[in-house]
Amino acid sequence: MSSLYMECQWGKLPSVCSADSELTFLSGDNVLFKVHRKNLEILAEGFAAPAMIPGEGEVVQLVELAVVLELLFQYLYPQRHPKLNLVEFEVLNGLAEAVEKYQVYPALEHCKTFMQCVNSRCRIKRLNMLIYEIQSCDTTSPGRGFRIRN
Repeated sequence: MSSLYMECQWGKLPSVCSADSELTFLSGDNVLFKVHRKNLEILAEGFAAPAMIPGEGEVVQLVELAVVLELLFQYLYPQRHPKLNLVEFEVLNGLAEAVEKYQVYPALEHCKTFMQCVNSRCRIKRLNMLIYEIQSCDTTSPGRGFRIRN
C-alpha cells in the first residue's frame, strides 16, 4: 500500500484493525480499516451487495472520514458500543448518515437516540437564550416594544 495511506493503529481498536481481517476499507481522509467479511454480511445490509464487498486484497474506498468509520465499524463486533455522548455533533451526524447508508442495524437506534438528545439540548439552549433576552428587555416604556437594556 502506498505511503499516502495511514493504517488504523494496531492495538488501539483491534476489532476494526484486525490482522486476520479479509476486507480493507479506505476512508475519505486516507485511513485504512481492516474488517471481517462475516461481520459485515451479518450486521450491515448495505455492505452485503456483491459489488460492495470485493475479493481478498482489494481496497474499498468510502467517502466517510476515518473518525466516522472508526465509530461505525465498532458496531460490527461484540463489544461495548462507543460513547456517543462524547462525540461532537458533526461526527455524530456523519455517523448517523453512514449508519443509514450502510444499514448497520446495531447502531440504528443508538444513533437515533443520541440525535434526539442533541436536538433536545439545542432546543433547550435556544430557549434559555430567548429567556435571557426577554429578561434583559425594558418593558417599562409603553409603545416602544422590547428594548435591550445596556
